[in-house]
Amino acid sequence: MRSFGDGKPAQVNSFDQRPNKARPISVFFYGLFMDHEVLRAAGVQPSELRVARLPEYALKIGDRATLLPAVGHTAYGVLTTLTHTELERLYAGLPVSTPTGPRPC
Repeated sequence: MRSFGDGKPAQVNSFDQRPNKARPISVFFYGLFMDHEVLRAAGVQPSELRVARLPEYALKIGDRATLLPAVGHTAYGVLTTLTHTELERLYAGLPVSTPTGPRPC
């Protein structure tokens, strides 16, 4: 543990620590993962699944669904709770598109 010269423990910002993989976090899904059956088939158990909206964003459909900032638009999706472990399982092996082409996660 880090400390200052006075011997008292220094506070560590949360971004300095690894995430607690078992801790549930809120996740906004749009596109394919809005379907809770798809999530369950991937081995994750979404909880508190509810309709959500994201003002000032639009959904662009291409090879993949993408959220883009868009004044005056609203993107719709679902808000749920998953753990970091479940998110890693969900995205394991899925290709991610980049400006230079797809790459594995």
